[in-house]
Amino acid sequence: MSSNAEAPRSRSKLTKALVATGVGVALLAGGGGTFATWYDSTTTQGTTITSGDLGLGAGEGDWFNSSNEAIDIDQYRVVPGEKLVFRQIVTIHATGDQLTAVLKPSFSNRIDGGNELSKQLEATAKFAVGTDIAPTTGRIITAADDGATLAVTLEVTFLDLGPRANGTTAQEQSAALQNITIELEQTALTADPAATAAPGV
Repeated sequence: MSSNAEAPRSRSKLTKALVATGVGVALLAGGGGTFATWYDSTTTQGTTITSGDLGLGAGEGDWFNSSNEAIDIDQYRVVPGEKLVFRQIVTIHATGDQLTAVLKPSFSNRIDGGNELSKQLEATAKFAVGTDIAPTTGRIITAADDGATLAVTLEVTFLDLGPRANGTTAQEQSAALQNITIELEQTALTADPAATAAPGV
C-alpha cells in the first residue's frame, strides 16, 4: 500500500521539476544572455553636394560723345543737338543643372532736375544678350547662358532748342539720370509628377 501511495507523490515532484526547468529555459531565452540572434549591417556611399551660382558681374561703363570719343561724364559739357552714349557689359553667371531664371533690365528714362536742361534731354536704353535683344519684360536664362554678356546701351540726346529759345536756354545747368536696373531672379522649380507619384501609381 505504501509503495502505491508514494508513486503519485513522485510523479508530482517530477512534474513540478520539469515545469520549473521549462520556466528557467524560457527566462534564459527571453533575456538573450546565452542565445545568439541573426544580425547584419551595411553602409551607403557618402558624397559631396555642390551648389550652383546665379549672379551678375558689371564691368566698368564708358561714356562717348557724338564723335564716338571716350569722355569723362563728370567733366564733359554737353551742347544742344549732341548725343551722348553710355556702354556697359554685364556678365551673366548661371550654373546649376536645373537652373532657370529671368533677366529683367529696366530704365525709367526719367530725368530729374526741374530745369530747362532736364526738359531738353531725352534718354533711351537698349539691352542685348549676345546678338539677341533682351526685352524688358524678361528673358529666360539657363545654365547654357553662363558666361554670356548683357550689353547695356544708354543714349542721351540734348534736343534742339528750337527757334523760340533764347540765347541762354538750358545753359550751365545739371540734370540727373535715373539708374538702370538689371535683375536676375531664379524661377521656382516645378515638382516632377513621376517623382512625387505614390508607389504603384
